Formats: sequence, C-alpha cells, structure tokens
Amino acid sequence: MSLAAATTTPEPCRGRTRDLPSSVVIVGLDERGKPHASRFPAGVTAEVEAAANLMGMAVLKAESGALAKIVDQLTVGKLFASGKAFVPFVSQDVYRQLEAYLPIAARKRVKNRADGGSGGTEDKGKPADTPIPDANNTYAKAKASGKPRSGKYPEDWDKIAVGHIVLASEERADGWWTAHVREVRADGTYLLEWEEWVGFDRFVCRRDQIALLHPDYDGK
Repeated sequence: MSLAAATTTPEPCRGRTRDLPSSVVIVGLDERGKPHASRFPAGVTAEVEAAANLMGMAVLKAESGALAKIVDQLTVGKLFASGKAFVPFVSQDVYRQLEAYLPIAARKRVKNRADGGSGGTEDKGKPADTPIPDANNTYAKAKASGKPRSGKYPEDWDKIAVGHIVLASEERADGWWTAHVREVRADGTYLLEWEEWVGFDRFVCRRDQIALLHPDYDGK
C-alpha cells in the first residue's frame, strides 16, 4: 500500500514464515470480489486445506511446471492460530492464471463466497468473515451504510488512540494493510487488529512499526 504518511519506512510488526520451497496455494476472492493468493510449503498441506475451507477459498498444488512458474510469483502466506491464513491481494491477471487450474466446483465455491454465500463449514447461513460490529469499527459501519469511512485516521503518531485506523505490515514485501487500534498500552505499544482480515489474531506493534494514512483519507 502506498498511502502511508511516514517519512521513513517503519519496520514490519512481525516476520513471516521463511521462504521455503512451496507447492501449495490458497487462492480465492474476498467478500468484495478482490482476488487473493499465497503459497505455502508442501509440508503444511493439511493445515492449508483447513484454512482455505474456513475462508471459502480453494487450494492448488503446484504439480506442473507451468503452474509452478505462476506460483513462484506469489508471496509466502502465514497460518494463524485461529485456523485461517494470511493471504495477500494479487493482480487480476495472476488470479485468472491460477483460476484456470481450479476445478469447476472450486471456482463456483469461491465465486459463491464473493457473492455473499457461506465460505466454509462454519457458521452456515451467514457470509464468511463478516465484520464484527462494535462502537469503534468504522469499517463495519461504513460497509453497512454504504458510506466511506472518515474521521478515524490520526494526524500524527503521538495522537494514535483506540478506534483509529493505521497501517501495519507482516513483511515489507507483503505491503501495508489497514488495522484498527484496539488498545494503547502503557509501554508505548499498540494492540492492533486487521481491518480486512476479521477473525485473525490481534497483534502488538511499537509506534515505529506503524504507518499512517492521510487524516483526510475517505476510505476509497
């Protein structure tokens, strides 16, 4: 993400899984139809398949040379204790190349999730990864109302407060992602929660590991 208002590049909050040879891919669409994909080591295939099922996405195994070349372009993903996985955005072109290898049934399941259907085996009858409403979750309220987010972007690092939206990163190569500030701690760290990845574990960042959006950013 290129919207950070930082004069220097902050350090990532947490390192990702080291770049091992990977042959298993999670690929799919989020509830807004945006394409996602990431690769994982073959040794965690069972965990990857379980995560994809929970997220309403599909799994590919890079068993052909042509597919392996596409997979090599992907970021290494991360598995979370919640059972889900961190699967970054990819371009429409890369997604279409991966989609061509999916069975028809898998394509339908992924599209169903993007269209608002249940993504996995949990909470059937409700859209997968529905944002959890709370008083500080401006993303959930904006999505419900159809209006852009506003008024939740701190003007400076010393003004970061609970309810603000900031930028955090798993790894520089993965880019920067919006996160809600859930707690400002006495030791100068912040408890954050991903905005786009509802249900994933909360995490802690120092001030120098956080980037800011422009305070007038409207969420578009």
